Formats: sequence, C-alpha cells, structure tokens
Amino acid sequence: METLVVKNFLVIKEASLDVKKINIIIGSQGTGKSVLAKTLYLLKNLENLVRSNLIKCLNFESLNKELKNKFISIFPEYTWKPQNFEIFYTIGNVSITIKNNDGLNFIFSENLINDYNKILEQFILIKENIDNESIKSSDDDEVLNILPKSFIYRRHIHKLLNNSNLSHLMSSSHFIPASRAFFSLFYENLFSILNSASNLDPFLMEFGSLYEGFRSTYNRHLDSIQDSFPLEFSKQILNGDIILKEEKCFIVNENQSIELIQASSGQQEALPMLQTLAVLSIYNRHNNLTFIEEPEAHLFPTSQANVMKLLSFLNNKGQNFFITTHSPYILSELNNYLYAQDLIKRDFLSIENFEKIIPSTSPIDINNLSAYKIEDGILTSIIDYEFSMIDSEELDKASSHASDIYNQLLEFEPQD
Repeated sequence: METLVVKNFLVIKEASLDVKKINIIIGSQGTGKSVLAKTLYLLKNLENLVRSNLIKCLNFESLNKELKNKFISIFPEYTWKPQNFEIFYTIGNVSITIKNNDGLNFIFSENLINDYNKILEQFILIKENIDNESIKSSDDDEVLNILPKSFIYRRHIHKLLNNSNLSHLMSSSHFIPASRAFFSLFYENLFSILNSASNLDPFLMEFGSLYEGFRSTYNRHLDSIQDSFPLEFSKQILNGDIILKEEKCFIVNENQSIELIQASSGQQEALPMLQTLAVLSIYNRHNNLTFIEEPEAHLFPTSQANVMKLLSFLNNKGQNFFITTHSPYILSELNNYLYAQDLIKRDFLSIENFEKIIPSTSPIDINNLSAYKIEDGILTSIIDYEFSMIDSEELDKASSHASDIYNQLLEFEPQD
C-alpha cells in the first residue's frame, strides 16, 4: 500500500491518493496537478540521496538537511511559508511526514531512522576493511579487484539497503515535465544551454541532463530499442520516423523531411518524451514510476489515442506511470482499455479479439489504476467501481459545456 496525503499546501486544500501502476490526475491549469506529481516524485526519488550520504559516511541528520534543501529548491520557501501544511507519505511499513509548523520539519518513521543508522555503522566497518584491503573479492568475482573502490562501496551499500526498510524508498523514478519543446528547439546545443542556464526550473534542468544522455543512447542502440519499444506508435504520434543527419534531428515520412526546429509544436513536445520512454524500456527496473506532465500537449485527438496505446503497451511490460493531463480524450481512451479488461474478466472478450481491435496493446485492470480530478484544491476519485471504468460524467463535461452554450444560442433561432 502506497499513499500520499496533502493538506493546505500551496493550492491544495485536501488530497489523498493511492499510488498504483497507472495514476492519472485531470484538472484545469493551476489547480495543483503538478504540485502533487512533484511532491510524490521527491519522496519516491530518494535513492541517490541516500546512497551518496552513506558513501560519504554522513549521519541521518545530514540526509534530513539535504532533503529539506531539495524540497525548498522545488517549492521555494516564499510560496508556502505562511501556510501550516502537512504532507504524509507512506509505503509499506515506512512513512515520511513533512510539516510547516513553526518551521519546516521532516518526520521519518522510526524504522527508517534505525535502519539508516544501522547500515551506516555496518558500512563504516566495511569501508575501513576495503580501504585496508581486508575484503577481497571471491574467486568467481575477481573482476572486483580491478574496479574503483567507489564501485565496491556502492555494491555493498546496495546489498545493505535491499535488506532494510529503506528498500521501499529505493525505486528510481523519472520525471518528464511539460514544456518539452524547449529541448527540441535547442536539440543541437542542449549541453551548452544546460551548462549556462542558472534560472531554469529544476525539473527542466534534471530532465535536460537525463535527455541529453538518453537521446544519444536512442541513436546508438535503436536496434535494441526496437525489441522493447513499439516504434510504430512513435511514428504515428510524430507522423514520421526520427532520423539523425549530421547531428541534426529530422522527422521523416514519405512526403517530407523536416528538421526538428521547424517541426510542429506537437512534434517538438512529443519527441523528447518518446525518446525517453524508448530508452527507459530497455533499462526498465521493477516498480519504477515514470511521471509525465501533459503527454497530450499540442497533439490531435488521434495522436493522443496513440499515446495511450504506447502507455498501455509499456505498462504491460512493467513500466508504471503518473500522468497529469488537461485532456478528456486521454481519459476516454483509457476507458477503452478498462472496458476491455472488464469484458475479458466476464469471458465476453478474448485476448485474441482484443488484439485485433487494438494491436500491440494490453487491457488495463481497474485495480491497477488511480484516477482523480482536482477542482478548487480538492482531489476526488473519478473511478466508477460498479462499472470498472472512469465515471462517464467526467468525460462528458467538456462536450456538455459546449452543448449548453449551443442550446442557449439556439434559443435565439427564429421559430417557424
């Protein structure tokens, strides 16, 4: 069981969400979707912080301080200082509470603190033995003798963490932010842009560093990627193949070849997301959670449908997702996969027939989904468990708004 509860933080009045294999929040701009996504990402992405502190033999208070600094870098102090907020995160048998009550405080469950201190003590002894060359690699692992000590340190820390309560916090998550077109516009000069930028959003900076490496991996290992990633969906979303020519990126189809900087806004938004998901598909680790802001950005509804095809395929291969969206089309497409799974459970639909309707995808079980809307600072589930689908009333709101206006205008039509 994994849950996040947020009260009185920024624009969030009250939110309680269960974290599952697929998580989706819909809402208008500025309602707090990204606040929840970034908060959960912070708490799920502690692996590097914990490992780096242990390697430096730093105590738990140092880890606590670094986590506070990271929180403030994501959510500047002036934005929440007047608020008495509370954030409560629990996974398995461990928990982390963040409060602003006479100052920012992180409160960790006792088993987390105890296990960290125990691992630190064990690692200090192991490190001393390694430094004194008292620990030798086994006969079947002689390669360790020629590896840097830092690698050996990490190997031992990995073992210690896996056998502790801290293992719950060791999932490696990735965050694909909105405004991805930025990385398409500066595709050729991304490294220099990132090195010279000082006031970019930390999530854009982090994703930029990740994407710089991933796009290179994508170009070098496309053959391997084809075995784990459905490139046909990527081609349908982009309306072309991704081709690299003399360090320039092009989107190529049978009608044209267009350089990425001249491509449409939808193509520029989608390409960094698609290349990142493609590389993650070959490095996938169990229970990792990939956060995607607005996967539908600037895409036509049929392309949004292809995004959902891709996500359903990857989810079936073990990738989990946390999605924020403005688009009811994304929810409508998601409902098709939920309905298919319900029909399969009731023996009205076979997997073979499903694959004929939507090839290379997989149905989605309602029990693996959390779906919410956020309005006026309140997070509400939009799952109708009776029908194992997302509530149709939520999907109809966009069209019903247009219909209401049309009906009001229709009243001015002269009667025959």
